[in-house]
Amino acid sequence: LFTRTITPRLQRTMMADFRRAQKRLFFLDYDGVLMPLSRKTNYVPPTTKLIKLLNKLCADSRNTVVVISGRPKSDLDGWFDHGPLALVAEHGAFWREPGRKSWHSLIDRAPGGWQQRILPILEKYAALTPGAFVEQKQESLVWHYAQAKPYYAQKYLIILKRTLRPLVKRLKLQAQSGHMILEVRPAGIDKGTAAQHWLAAKPDCIIAIGDDYTDEDTFAVMPADAYSIKVGRAHTAAGYRLKNVCEVHNLLEKLAKA
Repeated sequence: LFTRTITPRLQRTMMADFRRAQKRLFFLDYDGVLMPLSRKTNYVPPTTKLIKLLNKLCADSRNTVVVISGRPKSDLDGWFDHGPLALVAEHGAFWREPGRKSWHSLIDRAPGGWQQRILPILEKYAALTPGAFVEQKQESLVWHYAQAKPYYAQKYLIILKRTLRPLVKRLKLQAQSGHMILEVRPAGIDKGTAAQHWLAAKPDCIIAIGDDYTDEDTFAVMPADAYSIKVGRAHTAAGYRLKNVCEVHNLLEKLAKA
């Protein structure tokens, strides 16, 4: 698949399609798309400017805006309160409709005891890798190594993946690498599965923007005429590309005024 950089000419075509549409749908990743990634901290709250921009998009009744993130529910609730956005947490494990307080789960089973099996292994290798730490979410575990020395991080990441492989298979889990993380979560939970809930409404203009491996699941379920946009240079199934968060904000500002 050839991924095209969004040139001014392409942007004009997108704007024309967007203006014609009566039912528009946005899927927006959070880290690396709406806010820049940070190597120093995992806590990156939205700016006032970003919240105003998202609220402006939501103010148009033709627009449905879904922030589709790997963040836990507590982060998204704290940052966006019970506002006009639809929210997806933990890469698709949970979703919430605009203006609602209650979250829905994509997992229709009792929580398994898999975390107790995986957590000690992740903690063991975090202890061997100064600067690494483990984040425990409701339905996933994340081994962070952005602040670790690259030599140790890469050494133990390889060993960790090899150690987890048979256990992940046996417990019906998935282990995936992202931006300076290794994440373990149940198989079948992904952003693409969560996105189907809103795609069922058959919108006539879809804009999906993401920057990492989890967003490839979103891109994979997009119809052919959707504007799927990768942020950054990595390989992607998306049809279009933007360089960075600043370009994303510029595009969203123009769409909010359309």
